[in-house]
Amino acid sequence: MNRTNLAVSVAITILALFVSVAPVFAQPSLTSLWPVEVGRSWEFNVRVEGPFDEVETGVIAQSVASQRALPSGVVASCFDVVTTGLGGSPLGPLPSLLLAVPGCAFDIGVLTEEGEAVGVWSDSLGDWAWWWTPADLVPGSTFRLPIRTEVSTDAFVNGEVRTINELVSTSAGSFTNAVIIDYVVELGETEIVDPGAGVIGTAFFETVGWVAFVPGVGPVASEETRAPATIDCPACPAEIFEPISTSMDLRGTTPVGTEHVTFGNIKARY
Repeated sequence: MNRTNLAVSVAITILALFVSVAPVFAQPSLTSLWPVEVGRSWEFNVRVEGPFDEVETGVIAQSVASQRALPSGVVASCFDVVTTGLGGSPLGPLPSLLLAVPGCAFDIGVLTEEGEAVGVWSDSLGDWAWWWTPADLVPGSTFRLPIRTEVSTDAFVNGEVRTINELVSTSAGSFTNAVIIDYVVELGETEIVDPGAGVIGTAFFETVGWVAFVPGVGPVASEETRAPATIDCPACPAEIFEPISTSMDLRGTTPVGTEHVTFGNIKARY
């Protein structure tokens, strides 16, 4: 092989190496995936489809109301939630399971532990009540957490990291470095009760969907569908098993405000 052919062969080999190596993206910190400083807020467009062909649209506003020390000493964040245009009530129920956030009435709150997870901590349980993301954000990483443990032994949230660099388009703009977590939430056995006949059957419901988180912003989009995984109820009306799908799309977010202080302001304080 002459020198010219050898140089071409080496160049092709080097090019092939660059083409075949997938880009490596650094994992974001867990605290960046959902910044929960007091005063931050997120506003989502919401669309709920089902049962049958029913469609409702509205807006959900979530804002961090406080960071407080729970009786155990854990410092967690709780939220104010305002829902409009859904169910005909300005303060209707939150239609999303995957992006439900805790209020301030109970000893629970959003907690981030860098080496463990982002989730909801419950003082009454002395444990996690929910996880959104695990500490390991390598695509393909999975987790499984028991939920509703005070009333159920067969309910779990299962998650898998799909990607950490997805392009997600929302009403608030496009984000190129979204972390997407896929979920299957097993809600356990539900008894179907007829007021006149008592328990007439059972069903196992589950919610399947995903949430996109953007570092420095928080959650920006989600989709989920709730439907029965198994049914044992021949006498049940079909409508109670119709799937219900919910999508949430970020329309605006308010970061924590920064106070601008002039020299005159400082003089006035002293």
